Amino acid sequence: MALRIRFQYVTGTKLGYSVERLADGLFLDMMDTTFKSSPSQVIGILAESATPYLGLFRATLIATPVLQFSNGNYAISIHNTGAGNQVVAVLSAQMSSGDDNSVGASGGDLVAMTKSIWDYSTNSVSLAGSVGQLMKDNLDAKVSTRSVYAGGPVVSVTQPVTVGTNQDKSGYSLNANAVDLVAMTKSIWEYSTTSISLAGSVGQLMKDNLDAKVSTRSVYAGGPVVSVTQPVTVGTNQDKSGYSLNANGVDLVMVETGVNLRQAVSPILAATAGVISGASTGQITIKGGNNTATRIVATTDNIGNRTTVVLTLPV
Repeated sequence: MALRIRFQYVTGTKLGYSVERLADGLFLDMMDTTFKSSPSQVIGILAESATPYLGLFRATLIATPVLQFSNGNYAISIHNTGAGNQVVAVLSAQMSSGDDNSVGASGGDLVAMTKSIWDYSTNSVSLAGSVGQLMKDNLDAKVSTRSVYAGGPVVSVTQPVTVGTNQDKSGYSLNANAVDLVAMTKSIWEYSTTSISLAGSVGQLMKDNLDAKVSTRSVYAGGPVVSVTQPVTVGTNQDKSGYSLNANGVDLVMVETGVNLRQAVSPILAATAGVISGASTGQITIKGGNNTATRIVATTDNIGNRTTVVLTLPV
């Protein structure tokens, strides 16, 4: 007759176990193998196996007299003795004639089990490809800090975000193992986030970062956007088609002091295509090209040299 305990956990951890008889709520005293309300030694040693079973912790309690281990259900709490005897899991055992019938996960203490799940430190998650590692690697920022872009015009664009591949999680299922799945599921998903306080835990990670609806975030996956409503800073513009010169831009190009490019072109057009009068009088007047406004009045000497020139330029 014996009570056999087997538990898988992070290798190198110091673990212990305690046994509660659920029929009366008494705990096993490891000193004399009797159940008491206040045992002298309530935690026994749960030793880690050697290679190739590292991470498998075992204990076999041989002294299981029927007088003490009456037929019924027992809760086995697993303690992290290196962390203040914190309970990291609860197993169940059914004793019959002083011998265990089965050992498995228990839905008895749902509060403790749920706390253990959501307060599990992400520092202890190390298995590549596991759900815990996936959350540890990727839940690294608040959802509210991400884009609310939902298609259509955007206010501005700096650098695009490249979305990787969303892995398919199909094919996963939960092994019942005698757990009350309905009660456990309700306890997990309705567990209050106000009760989560362990920094670095999976629950704290979700509590800190799942702070906005995913549907409000951007679906931008790279490539052209529909339109831009406010000015953006453009790097290298590959496509120059459709561009034209703004007339106001010509006024900004200064040819001489106080004379811009548009004003400089006006007397050139007048000199080549404008109406001229007074050619032989020593004072020549030239009208604007295709315009009756006087643009040039020049005084010349008897051989045609200009001695003074008065320009009337467009504003």
